[in-house]
Amino acid sequence: MSPQEATAWQVGADASEVLGPESSVFAQVDPVDFGGSVLSVLGRAAGHPDEFGSACLRFGAAVAGAGPA
Repeated sequence: MSPQEATAWQVGADASEVLGPESSVFAQVDPVDFGGSVLSVLGRAAGHPDEFGSACLRFGAAVAGAGPA
């Protein structure tokens, strides 16, 4: 393990100690399942293109408005 990797590992360990009891919640997250969830959402969005487009426009407007705020 390189010194940079060791430092990154230590930062991660420190962050997990701060979370304390909540760290078990993050340990249960399955990164492979995340991809399946994203594909599922995109599939449902494809079935409702008008609503999806409207939601994208609202999101884009909200993100654009966050800068000046």
